[in-house]
Amino acid sequence: MGVDTFEGRVAALAASQHGVVALAQVRSMGATRHQIARRVNVGHWDRAHPGIYVVGGAPHTFAQRVMAAVLALARVRSHRTGRLHGCGD
Repeated sequence: MGVDTFEGRVAALAASQHGVVALAQVRSMGATRHQIARRVNVGHWDRAHPGIYVVGGAPHTFAQRVMAAVLALARVRSHRTGRLHGCGD
């Protein structure tokens, strides 16, 4: 699977982040919410936190849990900062 495909780009990103990806990251690669939901529904990805996913096949490790928590915290912080500036929901 080459890095020029969506799956390849996600795999490369996940490999660099202990098997974890964030919603914003995969959306920036062109994934739709439907595509993401499908991967979760069929078991290819697991939800670690809202908007944070563990890509299937990645070993479950302490480092992975830490990475998922860091990405979740960054997501919450970004969302709250945007709301303070009138950019959020």
